[in-house]
Amino acid sequence: MNNDEVVGKAGWRQLVRPECTPEGANIAFIKRLGEAWEAKSSCFTPADLEDHISRTLAAWIDEEQVRLDGEWTVVCQAESLKSVIGGKAVLIGRCDLVLTIRNHKIIYECKRLGLVSKGKYSSNAGPYVKDGMHRFTVDQKYPSRTGLCGMIGYVMDGNVKKALGAVLGKIKELSPQGRLINPYPPTPHRLAHRFKTEHLVDETHRLKAHHLLFPV
Repeated sequence: MNNDEVVGKAGWRQLVRPECTPEGANIAFIKRLGEAWEAKSSCFTPADLEDHISRTLAAWIDEEQVRLDGEWTVVCQAESLKSVIGGKAVLIGRCDLVLTIRNHKIIYECKRLGLVSKGKYSSNAGPYVKDGMHRFTVDQKYPSRTGLCGMIGYVMDGNVKKALGAVLGKIKELSPQGRLINPYPPTPHRLAHRFKTEHLVDETHRLKAHHLLFPV
């Protein structure tokens, strides 16, 4: 390969906008998610289910992406399917939020945290890990070709600090193979909290999970 070919390839890479890559699109999505929360959080109440909150955020983000002619899209409650040889496709599950950039998908699972019912408090951190994060890291129900996935926690009592402590404790208890890799990345919203974990899915595959906690 001559020098002209090397320069040509480097120049081509420079023409690719960051939002056209899975990593860049994911960063842009997180930022847009913070903007959606700023615009729509006043609509939410502690009685809302996560599906209602996720749909509202996804609709706002989709409209904004159309307005800005964005490079990526996000959909809510997308079916995850598995093709079975010689048989019909099987429904694996419904993904809460799916970020799509070209042929790549980044799935975000959403859970409520800090639940208060009849005067009783539940952190709900166990389901956040077992029924949310483990779908990527343990069960591999939602495999990731990009090495990226995400978890969004809607903190229904508004106490993000308490919810964060409960979630980190459950990750340490239930996912000992995981590790905190970036505890202080920029938050998409002034009231939110964000952290990242890394998980060894198999001998060669590591998965980075973006965690975002928003107070209702």
